[in-house]
Amino acid sequence: MTVGPMLKNVGLGLSSVLLAVVAAEVGLAVLHPIHWRVPGGGVAGRELLHQRSSIDGLGYELRPEVEIPLWGGAVKTDAEGRRIDGIARDPGPAGTTIAAVGDSFTFGFGVRGDQAWPHRLERILSEQGYRSTVHNYGVGGYSIHDQLRVLDQRLGPSEVDAVVAGYFLNDPEREPVQPLQSYFAPTMWWQRWNLLRLGSLARRKVAAHRWGDGDMLRYLHREPESVAALGQTIQAMGDLSRERGLPVFAAVFPMPGDSWADYPYADLHLEVLASFEAAGIPALDLLPEFKSRPAAELALWPHDPHPSATAHELTARVLATWLSTQDRWPGGE
Repeated sequence: MTVGPMLKNVGLGLSSVLLAVVAAEVGLAVLHPIHWRVPGGGVAGRELLHQRSSIDGLGYELRPEVEIPLWGGAVKTDAEGRRIDGIARDPGPAGTTIAAVGDSFTFGFGVRGDQAWPHRLERILSEQGYRSTVHNYGVGGYSIHDQLRVLDQRLGPSEVDAVVAGYFLNDPEREPVQPLQSYFAPTMWWQRWNLLRLGSLARRKVAAHRWGDGDMLRYLHREPESVAALGQTIQAMGDLSRERGLPVFAAVFPMPGDSWADYPYADLHLEVLASFEAAGIPALDLLPEFKSRPAAELALWPHDPHPSATAHELTARVLATWLSTQDRWPGGE
C-alpha cells in the first residue's frame, strides 16, 4: 500500500474516532449530563453569603456584615466575616478570646447563630464564671487543610488566646467536590467535557472501592496520599501552635444516623485522635457523649448528619467541661 492510501485510512480512522467522541459528548450533555466536578456547581445563595478569599490557597470565605435568611434561620456576619448570633450583650471586662474553626458543623448549618456550638460554648463558659468570647470562624465546606490556612493567616496570639478545631470525617477531602468548593475553585480544562468528567468520576469510584470498599469516609482515611496529607496538615497545626504559643484543641464529630447501633467509624475516630495527639494537639472524641442520646435527636434532619440544635448544645457542654481539664487551656476567670 502506498503512502497516500495509508494516510487516507488513518485520516478516516481518526475522523471516525472524533465523530464517536463528539456523539458521545453530545449524547451525555443532552440525555445524561455528568454533574461530577461540573464547573461552577450551583449553590443556592452562594454569593450572597460567600466571596473569594484573599488568603492564598483558600478558595472562599464568608462575606463581612451580611444578614440573610438561609438554612433554618437568619445568617449574620460581623465585620471580620465571622458568623455571629445577633444577640446584643454587654461585653464586660476583657477576658479570653477563643476561635472556633471548622466546616458547616462549626458554622451551624441549619440552626440559628445563637444555637451553633461556638456561641453556646461562650454562653456556657459565662454561666460557669469565665469571661470568654468565642468567635465562630466555621465555614461550610472547609476541609482540615482550609482550617490550617485560617489558623496560619487569620489567627495568632495577638488575636486569640486559644483555638478549637471541629473535625468531621470528610475533612481530609482535597478535591473541590463540596458544592461551595466546586463553585469557587478554578476550572480545569477537562471539566468542560462530560466524557472527561465521567472518566474522573469512574477513577474516583475505583479508588473509593480499592481503599474504602466504596465508603467515601473510609477512602479519605485509607488512600495513601490522603492519609499523608492529613497527617502533614495536623502536624503543621501542631507546629504553629507551639511556634506561636497558641493553644490548639480539637473535637471530633461523629455522623449521626438512624441509630448508634453498629456505628461504623469508631476506628477512624481513634486514628484521627491519635494524629492530633501525636502533633501535640489535645483532642476530644464526641462519639461517647453522642451515643448517650438517641441519634434522631442529634441529626438535623433524617439522612442529614449535620448537628441539630440539641447536638450543638451537647457539644458545647461537653467541650466546656473537657477544656477546663486541659493544661494549656487559658481559662479566662
